[in-house]
Amino acid sequence: MVLAEVELKVKRGVIKMKRIIMSLLAIILAFSMMACPSKVNRPPKIVKIEGDQMIDINMVIYNHVRGDDFHPDDIIEDLVNNQNIMAVDYNQSGVSLGRSNKFYNISNRLIITSFYEIWVEGDDANFDGEINEADEEFYGDIKTDEDGNYIYDDMKIFLVQILGVGQELEFTMMVSDDDGATAQISGKIVIVEE
Repeated sequence: MVLAEVELKVKRGVIKMKRIIMSLLAIILAFSMMACPSKVNRPPKIVKIEGDQMIDINMVIYNHVRGDDFHPDDIIEDLVNNQNIMAVDYNQSGVSLGRSNKFYNISNRLIITSFYEIWVEGDDANFDGEINEADEEFYGDIKTDEDGNYIYDDMKIFLVQILGVGQELEFTMMVSDDDGATAQISGKIVIVEE
């Protein structure tokens, strides 16, 4: 009889211990799930580099000398090489708690969208030889040639060359990452004297 009571107490103790262990495992699992949210692609950013700091910006300025030839790539070259503007895409393959996020420099993907032609109603945007509903999904997007290269709007480029000293023209600069996320920033071209 005593042996049966001892065995019963041991079984009850084991059951209590199993409950405690299961409860602790459930709590640990709950906390670990909070630390591992589903992966969401962070969009790239356009920043200014000062020393070893990345500073968020919301506008850039490009000074263009009146009378000089102009091309939209001149803006990007000046911003990246002379003003330390950089487009970054964060490495999202792992978790980095308590340290700086690793990033990739994707400045080579910057484009000045304001100087490209745009697909409009009546364009054969999919190059199938017909203007129909299939073209509509492209309306409002940057116009491309059949090889997928963006097409510049020469009139907008010419406009910059004829503006007088002190006049300004606004533009938009954009960057896309491999996952299709985008970032854009506004800018201003200021016409200056030589």
